Amino acid sequence: MRTKIQQRLQHTPPKWAGLFLLTFILGHLYVLLEWVFTVTKASYLDMFPLLANLKVLLFGSALAAGLALLGLGALLLAGRLAGLRRWPRLFFWLGSLIPAVMLAALLLLLVDNFTYTLFSSGIATTRGAWRGLYTFLFVALLGWSNWDVLGAAAWLHRRFATGLQRPKLWIGLGAWLVLWIALPLALTEGQATVLDATQATPSSRPHILWITVDGLSASHLSLYGYVRDTTPALRALADSSLVVENAFPNADKTAGSLVSLFTGKSPLETRVMYKPDILVGEESYQHLPGILRAQGYYAIQYGFPYFVDAYKLNMLDSFDEANGRALSNSPLSAALQQYLPGELGYFAYETGDRLSSRLGHIFFIQEMPDPRHTVVSPARNQTDDEKVDALLSRLEQLDRPTFIHLHLLEAHGPLFTPEEKVFSRGLAFKEQGEWNSYFYDDAILEVDHDIGRVVAALEEHGLLDETLLIIGSDHAMAFDQLQRVPLLVRFPGGEMAGRMPENVQGLDVAPTILDYLGLPQPEWMAGQSLLSAALEERVIFGAGVGPLAQNENSIWVVDPQRSKAPFYQFGTISLIDCNAWYELDLVTGNVSRGEVTGHTAPCPEQAMLSSAEAFTRMVAYLKQNGFEVEALEEMRP
Repeated sequence: MRTKIQQRLQHTPPKWAGLFLLTFILGHLYVLLEWVFTVTKASYLDMFPLLANLKVLLFGSALAAGLALLGLGALLLAGRLAGLRRWPRLFFWLGSLIPAVMLAALLLLLVDNFTYTLFSSGIATTRGAWRGLYTFLFVALLGWSNWDVLGAAAWLHRRFATGLQRPKLWIGLGAWLVLWIALPLALTEGQATVLDATQATPSSRPHILWITVDGLSASHLSLYGYVRDTTPALRALADSSLVVENAFPNADKTAGSLVSLFTGKSPLETRVMYKPDILVGEESYQHLPGILRAQGYYAIQYGFPYFVDAYKLNMLDSFDEANGRALSNSPLSAALQQYLPGELGYFAYETGDRLSSRLGHIFFIQEMPDPRHTVVSPARNQTDDEKVDALLSRLEQLDRPTFIHLHLLEAHGPLFTPEEKVFSRGLAFKEQGEWNSYFYDDAILEVDHDIGRVVAALEEHGLLDETLLIIGSDHAMAFDQLQRVPLLVRFPGGEMAGRMPENVQGLDVAPTILDYLGLPQPEWMAGQSLLSAALEERVIFGAGVGPLAQNENSIWVVDPQRSKAPFYQFGTISLIDCNAWYELDLVTGNVSRGEVTGHTAPCPEQAMLSSAEAFTRMVAYLKQNGFEVEALEEMRP
């Protein structure tokens, strides 16, 4: 047996062996570099202990090397099967491109991180000619790498000619790959599953359209009595809708708030507040989109990369499509997210996604999102009009119950660039300043126009009375979770229309949807359905991030010093009790308090909680969610 293997290897073109070994090495080096750059900055890997970080490194590098070797093996086999004199050389040259691309990508990654560190600029921030310079750089690196790879493969063959012809080497490489893949899997708990629910008859379910508007304050909407008519479309829709007068978010940042909306969990439980936070463990599978998909729904998300993206937040088995990407179009990505345990699959997916995005960007195939500019300059990415257009086009093709999440950015701030000036007429953009109310109101008016377009399309296609329509926001203006946000629910046929004065939180929306569909609310959802006979009198807890800072990639992140136990990235905890709000600073222990602007519900005549009473309730809530509170207890007022 050994002799036959040796004979077969001897008939292999001699440089192939060196090429295989070089590819194996480069696969590990590339992933190691990605891992080092990720683990040494504020990232999702901060959430995992050292053992978990080592596991993702072992698995990721083995996976990259293994896939590259499979590609080489396929080319080698094709060359052997061709059997023609010159074809093996052609296949060898094609095979050399695999490690050459890996080496060029590795060098480009080094350059990219270097420019980020020194100039706060890199591939993601480049446009126009600067983008073309990276294209030229990569092509030059690829040409040099390919030439160098050919030489390195030949050198490896000459240097280790004897060893390369021995089966022990190839058995060892195979065992190495198996070990590096199998060991992390063996040390990782198995996958969780989404809610076990009975499959419903698809035709019996209404469509669900959930629109969230970034940074929308109820106090600036004419729907809620604002003096300027900022929401004519919403006011018209309100006649056939349930309008919640006093709704509050559970987080002051988009990622944390949206995850809470979809999971029905507090951000203090999920630990997701601000990217790069992600869902981990079984919580990656506990969310509304997964429940709806188990009921036969097709789920689509129109958000924006990084902050409003189910895949980036590690929300597994959630949306069939998210921001123009569908896992069904990428079998490898689908397998990684579907079958691999949490952090292993996420790291592998993110590494591949970063590589493809980086290369796609420099070759003008796709835009690589720059997280910072995605938010502050949405026009540089997909605009709200483009997202609405995509949604309207999809409404014409619905052939099964569909769940759609649409997130609009026009009202985000701190600066606003409305296409039409109504309230800000006569004011120059350069004079508006941050959070200018005139420009903010014009931005809201444009959002209202977009919502009106969606409602008109639903009516045109006969879908309005077959759709459960929810309109809300992730947080109020200027990232405020202590003020009211809009919440409007239009049930099919205009059922249950009216005004609801009770205090409602973001956690209540997902249970309301399940309740209307006649589905059980899972135990892990902490919210309460708006359709319940009587909403419980309760305080609403929220969370805010600590001080923000720009990292070396010009991405706004939570201060890494505040990302450790006991409070991780949380800077403040809040509670709302009827018309009063309280906020606890987790660094100083100070409690601020005040009244909710525009609160409409009657409140019992009682004195506002004292700072000490509010402090006690918020610390108890932290302890309930698994936080260490001993240090905080020492700050008790």
